[in-house]
Amino acid sequence: MQCDHDCFHCVFDDCIDDEITEQEMLDADDHENEQKRVGRYDHQKYMANRDAILEKRKKHYQEIKDTVRARYLEKNKEKIRAYKHEYYLKHKEKWRKHA
Repeated sequence: MQCDHDCFHCVFDDCIDDEITEQEMLDADDHENEQKRVGRYDHQKYMANRDAILEKRKKHYQEIKDTVRARYLEKNKEKIRAYKHEYYLKHKEKWRKHA
């Protein structure tokens, strides 16, 4: 493998290229600033449409809630049964008073 002079993402533990050119520094800064700008834009877009996004998420959750719950219960049937049985044995006296 050959050095690509990208010291910020160097794959070599014992890099021999200790010199970072000024252009490489500027390129790295530009990339970092671009990432910050994109993140800031995404946040502004989210805040502008926040209520609509939250309403859409809530509606979607309400639509799939029953199917997700049914799948979970089916997948973990034995685990839930064991937990309920253990809880019953631990609180037997409490259940007998109510019956």
